[in-house]
Amino acid sequence: MASRFLNLLVFYFVMEGQALLTRISLNKGREISHIRGLERHLKILKSQRNRLDQGGIVYLKDYENIHYYGEIGLGTPSQRFKVLFDTGSSNSWILSNKCQDMACRNHRKYSSEKSSTFTKNGTMVSLQYAIGRLKGFLSTDNLELAGMNIENQTFIEVTKKNFACNTLFDGIVGLGYPSPAMRDVSTPIQNIFQQGHGHCVFSFYLKSNVSDNNAGEILFGGIDEEIVEKTTLRYSPVTKKHHWQIAIDRVTVDDGPSVCDGGCQASVDTATSLIVGPIGDIHRINIAVGGDTRAISGVHTVDCDSIASLPAVIFTINGQDFQLKGEDYVFKVTSEDGISCLSGFMGMNLPNNTWILGHTFIKNFYTVFDMDESRIGFGKLKNEQKLIKVE
Repeated sequence: MASRFLNLLVFYFVMEGQALLTRISLNKGREISHIRGLERHLKILKSQRNRLDQGGIVYLKDYENIHYYGEIGLGTPSQRFKVLFDTGSSNSWILSNKCQDMACRNHRKYSSEKSSTFTKNGTMVSLQYAIGRLKGFLSTDNLELAGMNIENQTFIEVTKKNFACNTLFDGIVGLGYPSPAMRDVSTPIQNIFQQGHGHCVFSFYLKSNVSDNNAGEILFGGIDEEIVEKTTLRYSPVTKKHHWQIAIDRVTVDDGPSVCDGGCQASVDTATSLIVGPIGDIHRINIAVGGDTRAISGVHTVDCDSIASLPAVIFTINGQDFQLKGEDYVFKVTSEDGISCLSGFMGMNLPNNTWILGHTFIKNFYTVFDMDESRIGFGKLKNEQKLIKVE
């Protein structure tokens, strides 16, 4: 039963003086009540305060404890959609009412003919994912994001989609650096800055163990000092743009092995659920934390009764240690057969032995994506003890 769960699990603003911040709140859907197929979850992996003076909030919801999504509007009058906010991609897409595929059913779909601010583009686009392909064409319309009206945002209007027909979200807002392949298309972050809505900085706060519909928020334009202890923020330079990639010094299991010795690269990805690393390194971590010796499609099960006593896993990034306890990196999933516990570390050999830091890591820290300075910051959440060394 646990193997059927994992397929979904892995898919993939105030003025300082006058500096505008705009907030998007993240929402939480229902708890997992049953398991839906490990193979399906694995395929979805992407190849897988300052208080506001103006603007608004987009609250994130946590769909089945796996995907954090929020709402946007497109067009005039505004058509509402549930989307993933994806730092692993610069592409933004929404399902079109012209899509007749099974995967487009039971979703909200964009209707250009209903919008007075729609501008035709028509350039054909195809996106290849590990789980399938999206096809469509470029369109331009106004984007409503947390009270900001972003004019002339170009996005992909998807007309063919042959995967993940049972996902909740209707599209993706790409928060990555501009793509060389679509250099003539400004990203939402670029347009926010160019149209005077704020700086090219946004911050993620993802709650864990949420019992209500508020699972966190995205703040565009700065940081929320009511959530993060600002003095604990530690930044690392982006080493590869487009993927929000940074360098990791090493990864260590408390009283256990160390991997990524000599350093490795990692993408900080808000649309991926797990921490992904080279198969050999992840296997060593999972065995050291008591995982089953046999991995299911790269993921290990853990004894649910041992979570409190599991060793910490420490990520050293730019000289700063970030600690994850057992409760931080183990997922509990429920089915008619009972509760299973899965390690949040998944083995997958990606190009150049790159790691992915997904929700399993991000939810434990306040995470700042600073495009102005090309850096990513992690800070201690108030009332949390995750940074074990502040220098």
